[in-house]
Amino acid sequence: MPLTHRISYHKAEKMGYSVDEADDFTVVTRKSVQEGDRVWSIYGVGNPRRYYLAQTWIVDRIERSEQQGFETCASAREGLKFSPEIHLNALPWFRQFRESQGNFGFGLNSISSEFVNEFESIRRRLRP
Repeated sequence: MPLTHRISYHKAEKMGYSVDEADDFTVVTRKSVQEGDRVWSIYGVGNPRRYYLAQTWIVDRIERSEQQGFETCASAREGLKFSPEIHLNALPWFRQFRESQGNFGFGLNSISSEFVNEFESIRRRLRP
């Protein structure tokens, strides 16, 4: 079965806490997620928004969420934190990607293969 890639967008204004206060390699969602899915975590700051890729990981645990408004908590015991985080705005494909994701309004959402290749190339450059 092929790996499903998903985007997780952290919006501090909605969540009530900053990305720095969030648990590493964890996402809460109302959507279906499976063990073995790869999650790419992005957050935005400022106005106009500056977007950053913070981490990627493969889900190895799914539990019921204790956070109000979310049914599922997906997490991993380990993953890759980008340090420094990757600024995405200037990448030639990012605007089209952001539009394909409804400006990150869809919640935890799958990523089409053309963009998976772009994210994977970032990961490979930083950790071959």
